[in-house]
Order: sequence, then structure tokens, then C-alpha cells
Amino acid sequence: MSNSRTSVSLDTSIQLPHWYHNPNIPGYVGVSTIAPPQSFGGIKAQQRVAELKAQAELGRMKQLLVQSETHLQQSNQQQSRMDTHSRLSSATTLDLSRAVIREQWQHPLSGDLYIWMLVPKP
Repeated sequence: MSNSRTSVSLDTSIQLPHWYHNPNIPGYVGVSTIAPPQSFGGIKAQQRVAELKAQAELGRMKQLLVQSETHLQQSNQQQSRMDTHSRLSSATTLDLSRAVIREQWQHPLSGDLYIWMLVPKP
């Protein structure tokens, strides 16, 4: 899974939000993104950049594919062999129109804006 989290805390005494490293919660798919201070538009522009980054990340995750594969091989003393192979695939689609910003936090030294966006699992 790709990740758009690239900033590192400038001061080790400043704790990043708990959701920064683990944005998923039961029943939701989550992403956390960072937007640096913007030259124009202030905090509103910074929020928009962070939201667009989060939406892009969720867009990459929109179609989740779950695959499970089992392979069983048995042999006995007469050298007879039995092979069994099964594959299960399932795809689910996230409804990005239901995405919400759960929380945001601004780093007090760098001014970077961190946001936590969630979308309900299908």
C-alpha cells in the first residue's frame, strides 16, 4: 500500500498524532497525509492540499482485492499423488463520496498540516 506520509517531526519532544502511523480503525479505511505551508491562501489552501492528497491516496486504494490461495499436495508409499488447488478472489469498492476528515493537526514548528481521512468499509 502506498503512503504519502513523508515529513518527520523536527523535534522529538513533539508527539505526532496517534493516527499518523496507524490511520485505520474498525469499519473504516483511513489515510493520513501532510501538507506543507502554502505560499498563497494560508490555512485554507493548506487544508485543500492535504484533502486532495488524502483523496488521491484513497483513490489508489478504491478497489481493494483480496486473494487467498491454497495448494495441497499429498503422496503415499505407492507414489500416487493428489494435488488440490483453489483460489478465492473478492473485490470491494470504497465509496469515496462518504470520506470524511476525522481530525487535523498542525505541527507547531514546521507548520505542516496533518489530516486524518476515513471512508467506511463496504
